[in-house]
Amino acid sequence: MSKIKSAAVLAACAASVLTSAGTGSAATVSPYVTNAYALGPSQNYVAQFTLATKTWSVIGGAASQLYVGPAGLFETLPDGSGVYQYGGKPNSWSQVGGPGVQFAVGGSHLFGVGLQDAYVAQWNGSGTGWTEVGGPTSEIFAGGAGLFAVNPAGNSLFHYDGTPGQWTYIGGANGLFAVNDTTIYWLNAATQNVEQWNASSNTWSVIGGPAADLFAGGTGVYFTDFTANEEKYSGTPGQWSVIAGPTAQFAASSTSLYGLGPNNAYVALYSGSGNVWSGIGGPAYQIVAGG
Repeated sequence: MSKIKSAAVLAACAASVLTSAGTGSAATVSPYVTNAYALGPSQNYVAQFTLATKTWSVIGGAASQLYVGPAGLFETLPDGSGVYQYGGKPNSWSQVGGPGVQFAVGGSHLFGVGLQDAYVAQWNGSGTGWTEVGGPTSEIFAGGAGLFAVNPAGNSLFHYDGTPGQWTYIGGANGLFAVNDTTIYWLNAATQNVEQWNASSNTWSVIGGPAADLFAGGTGVYFTDFTANEEKYSGTPGQWSVIAGPTAQFAASSTSLYGLGPNNAYVALYSGSGNVWSGIGGPAYQIVAGG
């Protein structure tokens, strides 16, 4: 991050383990849309950051990847056995599906891509039942704005209409995509511009660039410029502001923005102003948050 409140805080965070003695959550809001989650530096444990109390607690063992959103917190395991849902209490996880190539949380739904990229499926919400909703794909993207998939050839992007088998073509797929609660964004590899999809007209419009990388979450969208700075979109095309220096990862909840510092050395929380961040945790392999 470009600015931590003090060097002492940074040093302490970089050396710390993501554990603490307390937990807590917002009284009436699902923790999965306000809190953040991290994989330990060697993928050796899952930890929860409770925003209300600014504390960490270990809630699970070794995992490969984390996925979170209003539908809940999910993990895949190093043994590749499937996907598991967090039950709300430390070390309480239950299997909800078998092995998959990729998973994504979009709103209140968990989606997955079958082995060999053979199909797209949606978890039924309980047990291990899934419904196939689409055919072969090379990649999926999901968020509050819905589910999107790239065809096997990697040259066309489709939006899931909500009925199994019904998808709408929305454009080419040469570049990077990111979804938040508002829409899907495209870092067009041909132009290096960031474009925003308008669902009502099924059109794209340039909102910024040039950019080297793209991230979206909650209600925000961010890009990495070619000086390695992270910039946030103001909501007006062409107007972006620098909020951080080089950053390994971003994660955005419905209320907060988190970052994983260079070399995955520390976790930080954005102040909401300028490029001021506060260190909140030590090294991590992955951070996630769900809007």
